Amino acid sequence: MAKAKPSHSSSVSMGLFDLNQDVLFDIISHLPTRDALAFSLTARRLCDISRQHALSDVSIRGSQRLAKFRAFILAGHDARLQWLRKLSVSCSYATDDIHQSAQNIAFILAQATSLVDLSVDPLELLLQYEFRVGTALAALSGLRRLQLFSLGDMSFQMLQKLQSDPISLSFSTRSTMVTCADLLSQLKAFQRVECLELELLSRVPSRLHAHNAPLEWPSVRQLFVSPCEASIEFLAAAFPNVRALHLRDLFIQNIKNNQSTAGWQNLDYLEVHALLFQHWRISFPIHYVSIHSVLAIPLELSLAGPGRYSDADLANTLDVAHNASPRVIALSIMAYQKLVNTFWTSLVKSAPRLRCIEVELCECHAKKDFGSQLRTLIETLAPVFASLRNLTHIQICVNSGFQEFMSIGGARELRLALAPSPGIARDLANILIAQIPTLRLVSVGFGVRERRQNWDALPFDGDFWWWKVVSEGDQRAAQEVDTSLGELFRAQYCSTQYDPTSEGESVG
Repeated sequence: MAKAKPSHSSSVSMGLFDLNQDVLFDIISHLPTRDALAFSLTARRLCDISRQHALSDVSIRGSQRLAKFRAFILAGHDARLQWLRKLSVSCSYATDDIHQSAQNIAFILAQATSLVDLSVDPLELLLQYEFRVGTALAALSGLRRLQLFSLGDMSFQMLQKLQSDPISLSFSTRSTMVTCADLLSQLKAFQRVECLELELLSRVPSRLHAHNAPLEWPSVRQLFVSPCEASIEFLAAAFPNVRALHLRDLFIQNIKNNQSTAGWQNLDYLEVHALLFQHWRISFPIHYVSIHSVLAIPLELSLAGPGRYSDADLANTLDVAHNASPRVIALSIMAYQKLVNTFWTSLVKSAPRLRCIEVELCECHAKKDFGSQLRTLIETLAPVFASLRNLTHIQICVNSGFQEFMSIGGARELRLALAPSPGIARDLANILIAQIPTLRLVSVGFGVRERRQNWDALPFDGDFWWWKVVSEGDQRAAQEVDTSLGELFRAQYCSTQYDPTSEGESVG
């Protein structure tokens, strides 16, 4: 057989400036705003592209930064505000600042006609100092997402003149006189809204019932509601097609003497405080259940800060797990060994279809040997979790500063019983991978929660390490992946569209 002649090909080198405009813009679009502005100074050809990206998404907090941004806009000879697509403005409530801020916001909104995403705070106060803010905001016709904070009478009048038809709305008020009914009455014209967030401080004793729902919003798929006078029955009647429901803080609705059985038969996601389970009996399937309160808080801590101890929370959580039969569950719980038999074993039996478990383990005693105790707890939990036939992903969030967090008396430096450690994280991940044959992804993080009034609804914030489980012959090994890739895998496994059979897993 004759030998093939070697082919001679010339290599072509390509530099950044050999790329066309669209490719350059796509590359630059991944840069943060500050980096994009710095990049714009490196070459004349990159100037417009980098600035266009940097000015497409702008967040401004405070009157001084707002004034500087307006000066920057006026200093340019190009139509800089035409590049602006997303704008978030938050101003001080101080009388000395609000008037000038209102004038600057009115100018920016009048020129930024290409806006699709807008957030303004505090709207009512800005309107009181400058009516042109409302005129300019109402004239924007392309808004798809709108967040308005601190609403009042003038804000409601402006909403009636709004020319855009957003699919995402977020309304917030700090006035105790504004009720959920007041907010909903302003939504009559927004029949295309798909994501709705209502946050208010009203604690009126009367309840909104299903029979006095003013309208239906069948387009709403995602609903966020803070404590208000609306009942579960009212929400189910007004928003019949909700797929993701977020009930923030203690959404108790004044129903301590009776129990609601209303609900949504097609609910995919539920975020709720465990206390609500005492007043709302869930009897329908839910794909993803997120419980944002901490279970089994010691009584001595509940007396010293926010939170409470209740065995009923544990029992009600197990009841919900049984009735909802979720594929994914996220919860926070104290890192007590005794809960393995009294809670975790029962949870696995109550929800045999679980595919993903995301748990925050809280330590309240700041013990020096918390690392070894945590390892013992994971070693005990692993065979319990192994009985789940479809368990694909486990995330462990280690909160070892919980006691300091729960303490009152002002902010102070948190003393962690266990500092973030990639070595400990890998050790815990290997324990889980070795004993749970169905696992494909493990993540371990160390961190705390921020101190705020609605502390238990805030996400866990910490340093995470991720491992994808790979097969090497007859062995299974942990392959570390970066955070972005790990989160992509997590989103896939938690998704309602994920099919375990596509990867050879069993189906419950």
